[in-house]
Amino acid sequence: MFTGMAAMTKPPIFEACRPAMKRIASRTGDSVFLIVRIGDFAHCLHVEVGDHPLHAHSLMTGQIRLLGQGTASLALAATLRDKELEQIYQRRSLDYEAAGISEERLRQMVVHTRRLRRSESVNLLTTGAIGVGVAICVQANHVAAISVASHASKMTAQHKAAVLKLLEEELVSPQVVLFKY
Repeated sequence: MFTGMAAMTKPPIFEACRPAMKRIASRTGDSVFLIVRIGDFAHCLHVEVGDHPLHAHSLMTGQIRLLGQGTASLALAATLRDKELEQIYQRRSLDYEAAGISEERLRQMVVHTRRLRRSESVNLLTTGAIGVGVAICVQANHVAAISVASHASKMTAQHKAAVLKLLEEELVSPQVVLFKY
């Protein structure tokens, strides 16, 4: 799958999401991430950098991490059935434990994300960073996630609300809609 995705210069999901990502990054000044699931992992397909990028991105285009480890990755993990998430944790338990994520903590983060209908993170992977993310359905049958990350000093409650409103506005098209948890 990695080889196939690497060979595709512009996968359809990228084409469907990039215009909205550019507008979100432009309007907020923040970094916008497009994440897709590949097996037990979240793969960063694209990063659109705004005018006020984080100086230390913990995730760049092409990188992977465990499902649930990161804002958009957590939004993706919350779309899974509990049993599937449990199986992923069991297969990757050593990796999760090395990342400081117990099975109970992952479960709590997923429940919280489902309840809010969005993921939120504070200093989860990058110190001084706050992110919000949503799962999306692309072309009716593919689930992905988009997150917006900013410096903690900038991501006030008011800014977060504006970002979430912008995500709701931008991620509604014939090709892309918000995932309903």
